[in-house]
Amino acid sequence: MQIAKADSLHKLDLLDVRFPLPTIVKGQQMKEIRMFRLTLCACLLVGSCFAVHAQAVTYYVAVNGSDNNPGSATSPFRSIQKAADIVNPGDKVIVQSGVYTDTNGDNFIVNLTRGGTSDAWITFSSASKWGAVLDGKKYSTGFGWNFGQGARYVRIENCEIRGFGWKGIHSNADAQYIYVYGNRIHDIGRFCTDTGNAKAGVYQGSGTSD
Repeated sequence: MQIAKADSLHKLDLLDVRFPLPTIVKGQQMKEIRMFRLTLCACLLVGSCFAVHAQAVTYYVAVNGSDNNPGSATSPFRSIQKAADIVNPGDKVIVQSGVYTDTNGDNFIVNLTRGGTSDAWITFSSASKWGAVLDGKKYSTGFGWNFGQGARYVRIENCEIRGFGWKGIHSNADAQYIYVYGNRIHDIGRFCTDTGNAKAGVYQGSGTSD
């Protein structure tokens, strides 16, 4: 702070009157401020993760859709596999009525390696009971659903699954917590073979559980 003293009508001398400076942040105080900022950033990051987790998405699949679409109700995907490749915990996939076949030649209609959590399952459901048909085309496709490494906490509901060479639903390779409800599974493995491998509507191998 400075005080002006009149020396003449045309000149002012300034007296330097010193007051204590604002409190300087000490080293320990600075550490505490930095720690507070880090804690605040961590809280914001965790909060944003919970927000993302809470924002589950519903995808749609239809026989007249396209895998270049965003998977919305008005612009659905064409294949169930497209939805299976991007689902996250809590997401739901609604499959509209129609016949779905193996479109990429990998011997599966759906090969799932993603999963949900115990409080945020992933659900695949036919829009109408047995309206969505997974068709093996007279046993030319081996598997309807395959649950591979990483698949867990997944529900499959109200689909028709038919005509596969080996398994309608195949669960192995550490897949866990697979819930199969209300599906119509029939005409699986109706051809002769000399192998010892099992044919089944629903198969749970030694690598899977629950």
